[in-house]
Amino acid sequence: MLKKLLLLILLGTAFTAQAEAAAPSTYRDIARLRAMNQRAQGIRPAADGKSYTTLRGNAIERHSYTKDAPGELLFEWKNDKENRDIADYQFSPDGKLLLLSIGSEPIYRHSYTTDYYLKDADGLRPILTDLSDTRDASFSPDGRTIAFSSGNNLYLYDIVGDSVRPITTDGAWNRIINGTTDWVYEEECAFTKAYAFSPDGQKIAYLRFDESRVPVFEMMRYDGKLYNEAYSFKYPKAGDANSVVDLYVYDLKTGETERVDVGPDRGQYILQPEWTPDGRLCFQRMNRRQNHFEAVLCNPDGTQTVSTPNTRSQCQHDATFFANPDYESVINQQQAEINARNAAAQPQTEE
Repeated sequence: MLKKLLLLILLGTAFTAQAEAAAPSTYRDIARLRAMNQRAQGIRPAADGKSYTTLRGNAIERHSYTKDAPGELLFEWKNDKENRDIADYQFSPDGKLLLLSIGSEPIYRHSYTTDYYLKDADGLRPILTDLSDTRDASFSPDGRTIAFSSGNNLYLYDIVGDSVRPITTDGAWNRIINGTTDWVYEEECAFTKAYAFSPDGQKIAYLRFDESRVPVFEMMRYDGKLYNEAYSFKYPKAGDANSVVDLYVYDLKTGETERVDVGPDRGQYILQPEWTPDGRLCFQRMNRRQNHFEAVLCNPDGTQTVSTPNTRSQCQHDATFFANPDYESVINQQQAEINARNAAAQPQTEE
């Protein structure tokens, strides 16, 4: 019995020593695998069709699809006095121009404003400096213009002429949004750039959000300042009005804007517009209960082809849940409270 006990002790000691000897190797393997599992950011297919680019820190590198080799450095941003980094980048369709988003000021979960720089054969220069809160910029398919948003309006930047022209002018905070999305679409539909160029670059389709009937939501911003500030934005709770969304097409040659028929349901969701390769506009729409989806193709003769996939399902709420008949009074009450607060904050003048 004693011999068996001693044998078990010896075997246990041997196994423990063997495990301890193997542990460092296991840790090295874990570290090696972790190093291999690095995250690649800013992956973009290159114009040559044979390579892709990535963003590593403030360096843009090109990698081959077929070769396992270190990336080729294409551009590196040197931090300026404001210590800003590259937030995003994109090459023009022909790969000759580089549009850089430098620094970012967050708005909501996905959206942010940024400063834009353009790199061409002559070097690097800032652009769009006459406008504030620029965002969601992208090249046209022909690479001659850049569309972007500022102050809830949509603009075009002519690269050769170094000039800006507005597509819309009615944008206003907490009322009208052109070319970008409201809070609901950004949070629930996960996109912020609400416009798209036609394949020939001669037209641009964009969404217009009228959120004037959406109730105001207020919260305090805790951003490290000595005195916190109240932040007011349009936020529809269940049963209150969503933004009314329309779809427009702007012609770059004529400067004319045409409204697209999106259907009679003014409370529906209109998802991001797109263009087919042959230049036909298409968009998707879905009712607020999110149990009926349609894809709409706009034909050259003015007709529309509607495709209805089998998306009908049972909704856990009835129709009364989605219609608050008292939202007018909610809006009026909130506006009165805001006006009273602003009036109380005004300094009192001595008589």
